[in-house]
Amino acid sequence: MPQKNKVGRPKLAKNKVYSPGISIRLVLSERQAIDKAIAASRLTQSEWARKSLLYVAENKIVLP
Repeated sequence: MPQKNKVGRPKLAKNKVYSPGISIRLVLSERQAIDKAIAASRLTQSEWARKSLLYVAENKIVLP
């Protein structure tokens, strides 16, 4: 007898599974500056944040 397809979302590869997110609070001027940078990048908010944080971490940039 043929095997039935499983119902639900297919399993993701282990390197594609996300861990819990990061939450931060911003003042309005910080949020506006970030929104402007996100719009200029043409990325989604999540993509921009992920790429920005990884860039800083991988390049060992220490912010003041």
